[in-house]
Amino acid sequence: MNSKKLERAIELGKRLEHFFVDWVGSEGFPYMNSARRIEQVAENQFAVEEWICPLTLKHLSENSKRDPG
Repeated sequence: MNSKKLERAIELGKRLEHFFVDWVGSEGFPYMNSARRIEQVAENQFAVEEWICPLTLKHLSENSKRDPG
């Protein structure tokens, strides 16, 4: 993951009221949802709040090595 791109995305997300998060499941199914808060929690990790979607969480657990950058 490109840490500079992640930092820029987090800073932009903090300035917006809502932003979109997308991911691709292990079977290649794309998924998109909106969120309201984003924070960096480690060098290459972030957390979002006010985003409730069990299907997206399932996709993340199946395809945790995807590099969105």
